Amino acid sequence: MPTVRDIADHLAPHLDRERYHREGDPAGVWIDSGRSVERLVLRLDAGPPPYRWASGADAVLIHRPFGLWPAALPESVGVLAVHRALDDRHSIGVNPTLAEALDLDPNDEPLRRDGNAMGLIGQVRQRRSVADVLEAIRREFGGIEETWGDVASAPAPAVALAGAMTDAMVRDAAARGAAVYLTGQLRKPGREAARQTGTLAVAVGQDRAEAWGLRRLSSLLRERWPHLDIGESDLPSLAPEARA
Repeated sequence: MPTVRDIADHLAPHLDRERYHREGDPAGVWIDSGRSVERLVLRLDAGPPPYRWASGADAVLIHRPFGLWPAALPESVGVLAVHRALDDRHSIGVNPTLAEALDLDPNDEPLRRDGNAMGLIGQVRQRRSVADVLEAIRREFGGIEETWGDVASAPAPAVALAGAMTDAMVRDAAARGAAVYLTGQLRKPGREAARQTGTLAVAVGQDRAEAWGLRRLSSLLRERWPHLDIGESDLPSLAPEARA
């Protein structure tokens, strides 16, 4: 079975680890441990001790490790942390894997904010209504936190996957054919742009968006180590049909 360093090395190319390390952001080993990892726990946030959620685990893969007290962890539990790399690459944004899961063909030109790529436009592969796309999102994430706009029965030509919601980004997405604007949280300037462009804005919630990324990373680990036992702690649950 792997060590935490083996796991970190396996995930490194999927996280662009060297880039985020240069920028001072965690994307790998946070607390080292030489023990073999048979059980790994996924966690969004450390929360306050005592860390009962780490009981029985050999290692933890956590999104926000800040404030974690190493001395409060069970002895020899290793910690892997992935922060901005998960938000940028494995959440809602420039994420071709999520586009594939939603049956979308991503365009080459990303959605940008201040020149930085923050999302993509995915063309709907099969003729589906906005309501159909909304149901696909609900299944993939296990729920939806909020929508803004009308759920139309007309076909949806494209969907925007966006890591932010600004007026300019919503208008750009609409101009490029996106009938649905999917993001983590709805923002006031973007709401008005969605209303004016007739775009349905959909927020799954920050926790669901981040949990999707952790589960994606865990699937990469299961491909490499099929017998690795991976549990979840504070992640929002998926509906049964979303697990299929």
